Amino acid sequence: MIKSRFSYVFLLSTIMMIFIAAGCSSSGNVQSSQGEAEPEVGKMAPPWYRTSPAVSKDHMIYSSHATALGSDSTSAISKAEAGAIAVMERALSENLESIRQKAARQQSDAGLGKSAFILDLRSAEARISSISRTGNTGVIPASDGYRGFAEVQVNRSDLITLIESALDEHTAAWKAMQSNPAFAEL
Repeated sequence: MIKSRFSYVFLLSTIMMIFIAAGCSSSGNVQSSQGEAEPEVGKMAPPWYRTSPAVSKDHMIYSSHATALGSDSTSAISKAEAGAIAVMERALSENLESIRQKAARQQSDAGLGKSAFILDLRSAEARISSISRTGNTGVIPASDGYRGFAEVQVNRSDLITLIESALDEHTAAWKAMQSNPAFAEL
């Protein structure tokens, strides 16, 4: 009985250690444009690459930047693009949620707090990568492979069209969100 209990505890401990070790390992480094990049990256980065802010808006285009290490130049750029998309999705999602909350406080009866509306809004946010396009890319040799740089862009009108299509069952709530002064910040 004690021996089987010891074996069971040993087995569970071993499995936990494997999961912990797997969780601590990484297949590649992705560094967002929020100042996490190594100091030498700024010196070697292409002139179009920005480390701050995470997402910028120039007229009607949102842009985000990221850098990543890869074993070859193609994988380094692909990882940097994926990182820039993740930064873009996170920033736009936070912005949309802030707008939704402000509009909900002013128009509590518009349905902006309903779970179905919020879920459909999140669904649209999760599809931002489908309307993004890669802007500039670049790659430089690094001591452990290649460092890729990528810029990802999203057109504001494409973003609004994407959200409208996801919220077609929530017309009143979407109009309430759009009519809020905070929407101009989007």
